[in-house]
Amino acid sequence: MNNFDHLQTILRELDKLEDSLRTLRDYVEPKTKATVNAAIGEAHRLRDHLWQVDKAMEQEAGPM
Repeated sequence: MNNFDHLQTILRELDKLEDSLRTLRDYVEPKTKATVNAAIGEAHRLRDHLWQVDKAMEQEAGPM
């Protein structure tokens, strides 16, 4: 498994995490929904950072 494959695995796991958080949000009390939404927001920020990692790895690899 190369680094790009590994990153794709991480992104798939993040997708699962976000889906699980959305499901959880459907079953919690309204005051807890805000906290779950914050966690989803953090997952989105993590995704943004992971895309930056992808771009950095592409630059390291150079033209293919």
